[in-house]
Amino acid sequence: MENLTKAITGDKEAFVELYIEYRQEIFQFVLGRIGHREDALDITGDVFLGAFAGIQSFRADSSFRTWLYAICKHKLNDYFAQKGIRQQEVIINDTDAGNQEDSSINENVQNYNGMNILESKIDLENILKQLAPSEQEILLLHNINGMDFTECGQILKISTGYARVFHFRAMEKARSIANS
Repeated sequence: MENLTKAITGDKEAFVELYIEYRQEIFQFVLGRIGHREDALDITGDVFLGAFAGIQSFRADSSFRTWLYAICKHKLNDYFAQKGIRQQEVIINDTDAGNQEDSSINENVQNYNGMNILESKIDLENILKQLAPSEQEILLLHNINGMDFTECGQILKISTGYARVFHFRAMEKARSIANS
């Protein structure tokens, strides 16, 4: 928090510390979305250049991490538009969250986390390519970057409860792809 406060007031060294703290996490997220190392490095750099340029406008309405991911999503959208890649998006409807009991979702999420696709010998990159961008994002944010569902919800602009539901559904789809 101290580095963030200093960075907002223009301390470049404090911003470097923030960069060091978050660069690997942002890189892993970008790499998971695009699958190309060099482009992922470029986009990660662009994210932090954008963050550095706009740090004085950071309002702490959300965490710095969430703010970085918002910048990251914009940079990814620019990348996809520049490459002419049309993304097939899943519509995230927060009202669907009421269709499943929260406790059963928590139980099922824990069961799937026990399976942990990342530790299996399944080609994760191939699975991610078959998922919609928002499904990729929820899995990368929660399973790779370890974000809780509140943070995932803030980044995806959905409620915490629906982030759980959406994660569960994305895991179901990923598991179905892995088993096919």
